Amino acid sequence: MSDYRFERLDPRSAPDAALEEYWRLSEALRAERTPDDPPVPFGVFAGRFRGAAPYREFVAHVARAPGEPGLVGVAMLGVEQIEQNAHVAQLDLGVLAAHRRRGLGRRLLGLAAESARAWE
Repeated sequence: MSDYRFERLDPRSAPDAALEEYWRLSEALRAERTPDDPPVPFGVFAGRFRGAAPYREFVAHVARAPGEPGLVGVAMLGVEQIEQNAHVAQLDLGVLAAHRRRGLGRRLLGLAAESARAWE
């Protein structure tokens, strides 16, 4: 796992190219989890973040494999910065099948936990 790179991504303000990498990974994971569901177009995916209410905040921690294009894992954390939901966070965690069982999910979960604590 030491050769994997981990990066932080703000999907609300990320350039299209970076968000498109995340979308490709998200679609690969979606196809595996729910193969009967239709693909989500990039514009819809991007709109979920860029058109979100201002009190919603997101941070993604992503993993890259050495010598491979694109992303291989993600921990997406979402929080609503409003009083009645101050204690609630949503996490979506996924790693491509070819990169599982190497500690990437554990590492991504740890990074997401650090981000959640920073929002406290």
